[in-house]
Amino acid sequence: MYLWISIFGDSEISIRIPPLIFGTLSIVLVYYLALKFLEKNASLLAAFLMCISPVHIWYSREARPYSATLFLLLASILSYYKLLDSRASSRVWYLIYFMSLCFAVFSHYYIIVFIALISVIALSQPNVLRNRLLIANVLILVLFTLFIGIKLTVGRFLTGSGYLRPFTVQELFALFFNWFLTGNSLWNNIDSYRFDLNIFLQRTVKYCIQIIFLFIFVKGIISIIKSKGQPPQIHLILYQFSLPFFLFMLTLIGFKDIYIERSLLVVLPFYYLILIKGLTDFKNGSTMAVAIIAVLLFKVVTLSLFFYKNDEWTVYKPNPDWRAAAHYFREELKSTSEPTLVFATSKSTELIYYDHRFREFRESEIQDFAKRKIDKLEQLFGEKNYLFKVLSSEINKYITSITKETYEARIIIHYVNKKEDINKILIDNNKEVLYLVHNKYWSSGFDNLVKNITEDFRFNLLGKQSFQGLEIFKFNVAAAAPQ
Repeated sequence: MYLWISIFGDSEISIRIPPLIFGTLSIVLVYYLALKFLEKNASLLAAFLMCISPVHIWYSREARPYSATLFLLLASILSYYKLLDSRASSRVWYLIYFMSLCFAVFSHYYIIVFIALISVIALSQPNVLRNRLLIANVLILVLFTLFIGIKLTVGRFLTGSGYLRPFTVQELFALFFNWFLTGNSLWNNIDSYRFDLNIFLQRTVKYCIQIIFLFIFVKGIISIIKSKGQPPQIHLILYQFSLPFFLFMLTLIGFKDIYIERSLLVVLPFYYLILIKGLTDFKNGSTMAVAIIAVLLFKVVTLSLFFYKNDEWTVYKPNPDWRAAAHYFREELKSTSEPTLVFATSKSTELIYYDHRFREFRESEIQDFAKRKIDKLEQLFGEKNYLFKVLSSEINKYITSITKETYEARIIIHYVNKKEDINKILIDNNKEVLYLVHNKYWSSGFDNLVKNITEDFRFNLLGKQSFQGLEIFKFNVAAAAPQ
């Protein structure tokens, strides 16, 4: 993305093109990989289900690395099977295998599970092929280990957030038969992740549909177990369940904060392959045709609802219209030449993307970050070391530039949760007008804050603007005085 942006810029269209390319090419790879396990028509069906999958569509148009991870993993697995084919050019496919699997691991750490899995699968191959694959896998592991060591030394890992949760059997069922199946577009997503009798009675049709797909899925697994041929179809089951099993183990040993959906996006194609295996295993041709048509109609309905619910939570929370909010603030700036204060309880960094004159006030946070990094470098290299002097100097230059940009900004965004903090900032900056930004998808205590402000006689509401997922309140301060 750094290379892409340096050439094509960081417009909304530009930064969404790489995920779109990877997502589209993934459909092609699903087709060719399916040919290893299914008939041609069934492979086309698998590619089509990926085409109309709300989950795959979502991550193919979001400027994040998940569609790239999926593409790279599929490319590495397909190249592995190409290496088994004596007709294939081994040098080219060895290079594709190594590069795609290496990049996949560095785009999502959990792909390390597939390195272990492919290594085990490769043990049954001829010595030359097995040894070369194992050498490639070990080299990737060495690079990965070095990177983790560097990151632990000078960086940090994000290991916990409130929206993360442990991976359980119930989560697995919801993942396969709600998120993968419908992209949360058919039913209320919250109800899909908890089970009790009342919900079951209210959602009988939903659970009946899920049970039908569970039957087809299990039927596919049984068919795979009974199948023979090369490559062994049991590989599909291994690709499907190795990563979920790994997350189960993480949960059992105490790692309760897991981002389940995004972590398991890469097994979506194998889920469809197993489903199709179950669909095409009916001995009666008419029954099979009816089942396939019914599944296709169901998937088309879920896709239609996905687009219809564009402003609702389906695959994930919809994106607030930060572009419109930034335009609103630009219009507000035309009436003043002074810096404007904006307050929010949750991150509003997206505003900065749309206008370089907007900045977050993070002086103490940035300075603390810089101090920690410089202290870490001093421990590693020593105060008189040339590398320490160069790196610490660059950090200080960066901090200085960020601080200068903040003080020269036209709109300064402060993150607060208390009315008293807002009042103090207004006094310090001698301001009488403020804006409150409410991200309705991440409220973070905003309702309580705006309630306290509107009940205070000193704050006069001048207006309110609403955009998709956002509210902006404009206040005038009658008397900004210490409490």
